[in-house]
Amino acid sequence: MAKKEFNVGETFQCGLVKLRVEPSKKPTSCVGCFFWNENFPMCDDFVSHL
Repeated sequence: MAKKEFNVGETFQCGLVKLRVEPSKKPTSCVGCFFWNENFPMCDDFVSHL
């Protein structure tokens, strides 16, 4: 079973990209997040599981 949650500072693989969990500078802002991109709809998948 794949891990679904990661703590701040943890790294994980997302496809071919290695990412590290960082705290948000603004709690309600997605600006700067890897998944915040209109051409990359995965963000909606993550938010819907919260």
